[in-house]
Amino acid sequence: MTDTKPEVETIPRAERLRRAGLFVLFSAVLLIPKTLGLRRRRKLWNSLRILAALAGGLLLLVGLADGPRAAGMLLGSVVILFALLVPPLRKSGSADAKGRKLGALVSLNGGLYRSANGKHVRVRLYVAPERLHVLDERERPLIEIPVSEIAALRVVAEEERNERTLVIEWRGGKAEFRYEGFFADHLAEVARRTLDSRLRSQLRVLP
Repeated sequence: MTDTKPEVETIPRAERLRRAGLFVLFSAVLLIPKTLGLRRRRKLWNSLRILAALAGGLLLLVGLADGPRAAGMLLGSVVILFALLVPPLRKSGSADAKGRKLGALVSLNGGLYRSANGKHVRVRLYVAPERLHVLDERERPLIEIPVSEIAALRVVAEEERNERTLVIEWRGGKAEFRYEGFFADHLAEVARRTLDSRLRSQLRVLP
């Protein structure tokens, strides 16, 4: 009589990775409220996005090596897209409060502004009745432009790099705000038209 040992089912490595990935994905869905809290912490969220992109790339490589397996490749693609398309949450409440404090009528995306130290920083434009306030992402003031002294507003197109630059000239100087990406033209034109409307309104009330 020979002893027969029960066969132990072996799960391929790719299948184990796929199941682990699905477990992580479903866990993330259940933790959406906590995820929203993490998205408000910009540096931590960006670090998690980098890790997610690396994990997604690993799943893609495993899917290609073992088959290729459509499930592993699909999961890897979803994780990579998540890392690319889900940025940190903007502090809209903070921006609104800052706008009210400055007496701004509207706030605008200012794109990239070259600061005094030569670095390009992302800014917001707060349009108040008499002044245009330029603040960086930490809400630190960079420049203030008297609306009544604005002499020229124009948008310069750089088609090769898909960029637009909003140029503002006033008696005391000149500032340039660069917009990049697919919506560059739209964002630059919205800023220009809003400032132009404010400038025309200022001129109408002059004696």
